[in-house]
Amino acid sequence: NTAQSTNLELVFEYIETHYSTTNFKECAQISSYSPTYFCRLFKEATGLTFSEYINNKKVMAAAKLLLETDDPIESIADQVNLQNGNHFYSLFKKHMGVTPKAFRKMRKIG
Repeated sequence: NTAQSTNLELVFEYIETHYSTTNFKECAQISSYSPTYFCRLFKEATGLTFSEYINNKKVMAAAKLLLETDDPIESIADQVNLQNGNHFYSLFKKHMGVTPKAFRKMRKIG
């Protein structure tokens, strides 16, 4: 329905600029839905859980920074709020198929 779409649009707009710091409860509040209902609507709309969606946003932002800057990998992990190095590396590799270091090297090849 239109109200649901509008409320989710507000959440997606918020996530675009706050993906590195937002959390599930905050976005449920923005949507004006209970956390349980928000969870269901979000999954229906995206096909992903909220956590999967946010992690994907963080990885894509990190990939962009790896290609466009010479910032150290640890700094990039901090910038996208994935400070735990092991978690960042495993999440990045899961999403991108290569480690952050290998991904950055591809920039020099391409």
